[in-house]
Amino acid sequence: MKAVGKPHTLWVAFAKFDISALNYIFPLLAADGNEPVQMKVHKSLRLWTFYADLEESLGTLESTRAVYERILDLRIATPQIIINCWSCGVHAAKVAANENERLHKMAAK
Repeated sequence: MKAVGKPHTLWVAFAKFDISALNYIFPLLAADGNEPVQMKVHKSLRLWTFYADLEESLGTLESTRAVYERILDLRIATPQIIINCWSCGVHAAKVAANENERLHKMAAK
């Protein structure tokens, strides 16, 4: 029996059920597969957007950037994703500038 419908919805539901499952899901997505369902899931914008949201809230700046770079490499980015990617870089620049300013003030004392 073949599954019909939108396979990415199953993956999103599973990840929402158990966030720790992402350690197992995304290495599978990164692997090349010959099955059409895997390729559909691999390029699922909804799934990658969910992953980027998780990385923004739970991950590091580097891991978030890596997810956005992967989305851009897959050529599935929307204008909103590009804005989010840009704002992630702007936020990183502000954090770095604030940290440099704080260190500068400490050194001046």
